[in-house]
Amino acid sequence: MLEERERKAGKELLIIVLRAIFWGVLFYFYLKPPAFYHQNAVVKSIAEALLIVLGASLVVSTLRLTIIYWYIRKHNFKSNIKDNFILGINRIVSILNTVFITIGFITLFKVDPKEFIFSVSIVAAAIAVTFKEYINNMINGLIIMFSDRLSLGDHIRIGNNEGKILDITLINLILQNEDSDMVIVPNSIAFSSVIINQSK
Repeated sequence: MLEERERKAGKELLIIVLRAIFWGVLFYFYLKPPAFYHQNAVVKSIAEALLIVLGASLVVSTLRLTIIYWYIRKHNFKSNIKDNFILGINRIVSILNTVFITIGFITLFKVDPKEFIFSVSIVAAAIAVTFKEYINNMINGLIIMFSDRLSLGDHIRIGNNEGKILDITLINLILQNEDSDMVIVPNSIAFSSVIINQSK
Protein backbone atom coordinates (compact mmCIF):
# COMPACT_ATOMS: atom_id res chain seq x y z
CA MET A 1 0.00 0.00 0.00
CA LEU A 2 2.87 2.36 0.84
CA GLU A 3 4.66 1.62 -2.45
CA GLU A 4 1.47 2.28 -4.41
CA ARG A 5 0.99 5.63 -2.64
CA GLU A 6 4.62 6.61 -3.33
CA ARG A 7 4.27 5.65 -7.01
CA LYS A 8 1.05 7.63 -7.31
CA ALA A 9 2.62 10.63 -5.54
CA GLY A 10 5.60 10.41 -7.92
CA LYS A 11 3.30 10.51 -10.96
CA GLU A 12 1.37 13.45 -9.50
CA LEU A 13 4.63 15.27 -8.80
CA LEU A 14 5.78 14.69 -12.40
CA ILE A 15 2.47 16.07 -13.71
CA ILE A 16 2.83 19.13 -11.46
CA VAL A 17 6.38 19.71 -12.75
CA LEU A 18 5.23 19.43 -16.39
CA ARG A 19 2.34 21.82 -15.73
CA ALA A 20 4.75 24.22 -14.00
CA ILE A 21 7.05 24.17 -17.04
CA PHE A 22 4.10 24.83 -19.36
CA TRP A 23 2.91 27.62 -17.04
CA GLY A 24 6.44 29.09 -17.04
CA VAL A 25 6.46 29.18 -20.86
CA LEU A 26 3.04 30.86 -20.88
CA PHE A 27 4.19 33.37 -18.27
CA TYR A 28 7.31 34.16 -20.29
CA PHE A 29 5.16 34.80 -23.37
CA TYR A 30 2.85 36.93 -21.23
CA LEU A 31 5.77 39.12 -20.12
CA LYS A 32 7.40 39.20 -23.58
CA PRO A 33 4.60 38.61 -26.08
CA PRO A 34 5.75 37.18 -29.41
CA ALA A 35 4.69 38.78 -32.68
CA PHE A 36 1.87 36.31 -33.35
CA TYR A 37 0.18 37.39 -30.08
CA HIS A 38 -0.35 40.84 -31.57
CA GLN A 39 -1.64 39.38 -34.82
CA ASN A 40 -4.05 36.88 -33.26
CA ALA A 41 -6.06 38.09 -30.26
CA VAL A 42 -7.72 34.67 -29.80
CA VAL A 43 -4.36 32.98 -29.13
CA LYS A 44 -3.51 35.69 -26.60
CA SER A 45 -6.88 35.25 -24.83
CA ILE A 46 -6.45 31.47 -24.69
CA ALA A 47 -2.93 31.86 -23.30
CA GLU A 48 -4.14 34.30 -20.61
CA ALA A 49 -6.97 31.96 -19.60
CA LEU A 50 -4.58 28.99 -19.42
CA LEU A 51 -2.14 31.09 -17.40
CA ILE A 52 -4.82 31.78 -14.78
CA VAL A 53 -6.21 28.23 -14.67
CA LEU A 54 -2.82 26.50 -14.59
CA GLY A 55 -1.34 28.92 -12.06
CA ALA A 56 -4.18 28.51 -9.59
CA SER A 57 -4.34 24.76 -10.19
CA LEU A 58 -0.59 24.43 -9.59
CA VAL A 59 -0.84 26.20 -6.25
CA VAL A 60 -3.79 24.06 -5.13
CA SER A 61 -2.20 20.81 -6.37
CA THR A 62 1.06 21.60 -4.57
CA LEU A 63 -0.82 22.41 -1.36
CA ARG A 64 -2.84 19.21 -1.75
CA LEU A 65 0.26 17.04 -2.10
CA THR A 66 1.93 18.82 0.82
CA ILE A 67 -1.10 18.36 3.09
CA ILE A 68 -1.51 14.70 2.13
CA TYR A 69 2.23 14.06 2.62
CA TRP A 70 2.06 15.73 6.03
CA TYR A 71 -1.01 13.69 6.96
CA ILE A 72 0.54 10.37 5.94
CA ARG A 73 3.80 11.23 7.66
CA LYS A 74 1.92 12.23 10.83
CA HIS A 75 0.42 8.74 10.90
CA ASN A 76 3.85 7.14 10.36
CA PHE A 77 2.66 5.35 7.21
CA LYS A 78 0.46 3.01 9.22
CA SER A 79 -1.76 0.71 7.20
CA ASN A 80 -4.85 1.96 9.05
CA ILE A 81 -4.61 5.54 7.76
CA LYS A 82 -8.03 7.17 7.68
CA ASP A 83 -8.52 7.83 4.00
CA ASN A 84 -11.48 10.12 4.72
CA PHE A 85 -9.18 13.09 5.20
CA ILE A 86 -7.41 12.44 1.90
CA LEU A 87 -10.77 11.88 0.21
CA GLY A 88 -12.07 15.19 1.59
CA ILE A 89 -8.98 17.09 0.42
CA ASN A 90 -9.34 15.57 -3.06
CA ARG A 91 -13.01 16.59 -3.26
CA ILE A 92 -12.22 20.17 -2.19
CA VAL A 93 -9.44 20.37 -4.81
CA SER A 94 -11.92 19.18 -7.46
CA ILE A 95 -14.36 21.94 -6.48
CA LEU A 96 -11.59 24.56 -6.53
CA ASN A 97 -10.38 23.40 -9.96
CA THR A 98 -13.94 23.81 -11.27
CA VAL A 99 -13.95 27.37 -9.93
CA PHE A 100 -10.59 28.06 -11.60
CA ILE A 101 -11.82 26.70 -14.93
CA THR A 102 -14.86 28.98 -14.65
CA ILE A 103 -12.57 31.95 -14.01
CA GLY A 104 -10.52 30.87 -17.04
CA PHE A 105 -13.64 30.91 -19.23
CA ILE A 106 -14.56 34.35 -17.88
CA THR A 107 -11.10 35.56 -18.89
CA LEU A 108 -11.24 33.82 -22.26
CA PHE A 109 -14.60 35.30 -23.26
CA LYS A 110 -13.86 38.74 -21.72
CA VAL A 111 -16.92 38.66 -19.45
CA ASP A 112 -17.21 41.55 -17.00
CA PRO A 113 -16.65 40.01 -13.52
CA LYS A 114 -19.23 42.29 -11.84
CA GLU A 115 -21.95 41.28 -14.29
CA PHE A 116 -20.98 37.63 -13.97
CA ILE A 117 -21.08 37.68 -10.15
CA PHE A 118 -24.43 39.47 -10.19
CA SER A 119 -25.86 36.96 -12.66
CA VAL A 120 -24.44 34.01 -10.77
CA SER A 121 -25.79 35.27 -7.44
CA ILE A 122 -29.33 35.43 -8.82
CA VAL A 123 -28.97 31.97 -10.34
CA ALA A 124 -27.32 30.66 -7.15
CA ALA A 125 -30.28 31.80 -5.05
CA ALA A 126 -32.66 29.93 -7.35
CA ILE A 127 -30.41 26.86 -7.33
CA ALA A 128 -30.13 26.94 -3.52
CA VAL A 129 -33.90 26.87 -3.17
CA THR A 130 -34.38 24.24 -5.86
CA PHE A 131 -31.51 21.95 -4.88
CA LYS A 132 -31.60 22.41 -1.10
CA GLU A 133 -31.40 18.66 -0.46
CA TYR A 134 -28.47 18.26 -2.87
CA ILE A 135 -26.54 21.08 -1.16
CA ASN A 136 -27.38 19.60 2.24
CA ASN A 137 -25.95 16.25 1.07
CA MET A 138 -22.75 17.96 -0.11
CA ILE A 139 -22.18 19.74 3.20
CA ASN A 140 -22.91 16.57 5.16
CA GLY A 141 -20.58 14.65 2.84
CA LEU A 142 -17.70 17.01 3.60
CA ILE A 143 -18.39 16.72 7.34
CA ILE A 144 -18.40 12.92 7.11
CA MET A 145 -15.17 12.92 5.06
CA PHE A 146 -13.29 14.99 7.62
CA SER A 147 -14.66 13.24 10.69
CA ASP A 148 -13.37 9.97 12.08
CA ARG A 149 -16.89 8.69 12.65
CA LEU A 150 -16.86 6.68 9.42
CA SER A 151 -13.96 5.46 7.30
CA LEU A 152 -13.56 3.66 4.01
CA GLY A 153 -13.77 -0.08 4.62
CA ASP A 154 -15.88 0.19 7.80
CA HIS A 155 -18.77 -2.25 8.12
CA ILE A 156 -21.83 -0.22 9.16
CA ARG A 157 -25.59 -0.41 9.55
CA ILE A 158 -27.80 2.59 8.74
CA GLY A 159 -31.47 1.78 9.26
CA ASN A 160 -32.20 -1.33 7.18
CA ASN A 161 -29.01 -0.95 5.13
CA GLU A 162 -25.86 -2.77 6.13
CA GLY A 163 -22.53 -3.16 4.39
CA LYS A 164 -18.92 -2.15 3.88
CA ILE A 165 -18.22 1.49 2.94
CA LEU A 166 -16.69 1.50 -0.54
CA ASP A 167 -16.74 5.25 -1.15
CA ILE A 168 -17.83 8.51 0.42
CA THR A 169 -18.78 11.06 -2.22
CA LEU A 170 -20.08 14.58 -1.83
CA ILE A 171 -23.61 13.28 -2.34
CA ASN A 172 -23.79 9.82 -0.79
CA LEU A 173 -22.20 6.85 0.92
CA ILE A 174 -21.70 3.79 -1.24
CA LEU A 175 -22.01 0.52 0.64
CA GLN A 176 -21.53 -3.05 -0.51
CA ASN A 177 -23.82 -5.48 1.29
CA GLU A 178 -23.27 -9.20 1.87
CA ASP A 179 -24.92 -10.03 -1.47
CA SER A 180 -22.34 -7.77 -3.22
CA ASP A 181 -25.10 -5.29 -4.07
CA MET A 182 -24.25 -1.59 -4.14
CA VAL A 183 -26.35 0.35 -1.65
CA ILE A 184 -26.34 4.13 -2.05
CA VAL A 185 -27.28 6.11 1.06
CA PRO A 186 -27.64 9.91 0.81
CA ASN A 187 -25.24 11.76 3.11
CA SER A 188 -28.07 13.67 4.80
CA ILE A 189 -29.59 10.35 5.93
CA ALA A 190 -26.19 9.00 7.01
CA PHE A 191 -25.45 12.19 8.92
CA SER A 192 -28.77 12.36 10.75
CA SER A 193 -29.38 8.64 11.37
CA VAL A 194 -28.18 6.31 14.06
CA ILE A 195 -25.23 4.41 12.61
CA ILE A 196 -23.91 1.19 14.04
CA ASN A 197 -20.24 0.96 13.10
CA GLN A 198 -19.21 -2.65 13.57
CA SER A 199 -15.58 -1.93 12.65
CA LYS A 200 -14.79 0.31 15.62
